[in-house]
Amino acid sequence: MRRDEVICQLRALAKLRRDLQRMEEALDTLNEDEREIIEKMFINPMPRAGDKLCEILCIELASVYRRRNKGLKKLGIYLSEMR
Repeated sequence: MRRDEVICQLRALAKLRRDLQRMEEALDTLNEDEREIIEKMFINPMPRAGDKLCEILCIELASVYRRRNKGLKKLGIYLSEMR
């Protein structure tokens, strides 16, 4: 690999680390239930996540999706403010 390719890869790595840090900070803005829902539906997706989250959180499926949407909105607002 050429020197300029290595430098380009290092810059890309630095950007990914910054993006990851921003996402971790954004996830920290969520409450416990919102974070669990986002993690199980998007970060580490599990089959039938909605149904399983109903059991885990003792809430109805509609509530899971409302909390998911609220969490996604919070993440979007936080990340747009960071730009």
